[in-house]
Amino acid sequence: QPVSFRFEGLEYTVTITDMSIFPQGYSAYILQTDLQREPSIIVADCGGWTVDIMRVDNKKTDAASCYSEPIGMIQCLGGITENVRRALGLSLTEAQIESVLRGDVNSIPDEVKEIVRAEEYVSALLAKITEHGMDYRIMPAVFLGGGAALMKRYVPAAVKLFRPIILDDVRLNAKAYERIAESYRVRENRA
Repeated sequence: QPVSFRFEGLEYTVTITDMSIFPQGYSAYILQTDLQREPSIIVADCGGWTVDIMRVDNKKTDAASCYSEPIGMIQCLGGITENVRRALGLSLTEAQIESVLRGDVNSIPDEVKEIVRAEEYVSALLAKITEHGMDYRIMPAVFLGGGAALMKRYVPAAVKLFRPIILDDVRLNAKAYERIAESYRVRENRA
């Protein structure tokens, strides 16, 4: 059944003949060829509002092991904002907090930088992973998305992780979906 719509003054008609669905984060996992040999891994896609968590067994996801938790980086930044406000009476912007979390050189005083840390957030995230029956002490844990870049310095320090992998390219999912689409197009042209 074709779908017609108007966008920016132009008329479009689209007919969908085939569709594939991949969980958020899985697409980025498939670009990591060194992980393809692992029998089981944990993937945590850290976004603004949510963290999408899944386990991949033998290169396949199972819908029963896919979870979306409302503990995205907005909660992390909010917690840090509150900690700084309580301890020093200062109000930082999200941009300032993100700069400190990334380890950028900036003029924020050291006493503030000591409070702007993400260990509490990382511990909460790992607790959620554990709640869902995934053991990061024995499975590689892949963290990706915009939040991964901000918590990069804190994941190894938070707890003893078996093999933490931080993929901090915020465009990784898009690149992976593009590669998947291209492989389908090539396959279709061969048929």
